[in-house]
Amino acid sequence: MEPLFWATIAVAVPTFLLAVGTVLLAWSTRRGVQLQSDQLRLAKEQFEAAQRAARPQLEIDVSLDEQQPTAKWPISGTVRYVHGSEPAYDVEIWIKTRTQSFGTRVDRILTPSVPTYTFVLNAISDEMFKQWPFPEAHKAPVLQGKELWAGVTWRASDGTFLQRRYKQLEDGTRDEHPEAMEPYPVIEDSRFS
Repeated sequence: MEPLFWATIAVAVPTFLLAVGTVLLAWSTRRGVQLQSDQLRLAKEQFEAAQRAARPQLEIDVSLDEQQPTAKWPISGTVRYVHGSEPAYDVEIWIKTRTQSFGTRVDRILTPSVPTYTFVLNAISDEMFKQWPFPEAHKAPVLQGKELWAGVTWRASDGTFLQRRYKQLEDGTRDEHPEAMEPYPVIEDSRFS
């Protein structure tokens, strides 16, 4: 029986060592897969950050012509390319005053090398204004005096739709977060309720 015992030991020891080696290899492989997964996640985050940094960012500045309140073109201003490296496509300007709506599509692509577009706007039809891309203007209280809504929309190279908008108050300052405003007041005695 002694030869059978030693034969069993001779097979069992290498089998045990092989099992330990397999466990270590499996752990090492799992760790390697985890590291590759982490590297892939980091590479994706870096790519998305680089893509966000390259996307164009535009700013709009608007002025009312107070010298000629009945002028045919009382709205003028500038759209500026302020950040990014990709071109801004399909740029549209949207403005709403207390009494009129204005809008146009910019006839050029804005880039870092062609960073500004100066505009003078005609009023647009109410039908076109229904396409207004900033819903808070419809929910907000009625504009007072020289207040206005101004916005610019555009697309990045990858098709991402981007926008910038603000409400210009009577004193000329900007409310950059107009979505926090109260909705229209409810009139209790309204015959339309």
